[in-house]
Amino acid sequence: MLKDVICFTVGDSNKASTWSGIPFFFTTSLEEKGVNVYRVNLAPPKWLTFLYMSVISKVYSLCFHKSFRSIYNTIIYRGWANSVIKKKSRLFPSSQLSIFFSYNFVDISGSRPSVLLCDWNLQYYIDKRLNRKPTFLERRLIMNQNAIMNKAALIISLFPQ
Repeated sequence: MLKDVICFTVGDSNKASTWSGIPFFFTTSLEEKGVNVYRVNLAPPKWLTFLYMSVISKVYSLCFHKSFRSIYNTIIYRGWANSVIKKKSRLFPSSQLSIFFSYNFVDISGSRPSVLLCDWNLQYYIDKRLNRKPTFLERRLIMNQNAIMNKAALIISLFPQ
């Protein structure tokens, strides 16, 4: 039986308003079953959001105007988030499982299995929602996301095909 888990979300999983309430209700259900949940918010800090909005997105839109743009797809955000994941994984050594509400990360410490719970990956989003082929840059992001998904112990898609 699981005793301790780390849940990584973009936003505060203590709030029902985060991502349609899915992280809130999921973590609350775990707690009701007696599981100790360590909640980690992977929302970008204000300095990174400012940097993205004032510089990175402008350069990105000039160079890659047809690509899907998001702070969450930048190298600087992924580097920051991975450092938070690593730090929190060390902070909670008793946790038996890392749960990510995203397809963009796994527990890089390798000390516990990772579960990815999300709606759709970037490939699906571009193919089915945007109805187009991915750009060169997006193909690199998709390859990165696929490599991460291959490292996960379990993937739960909220909208299976």
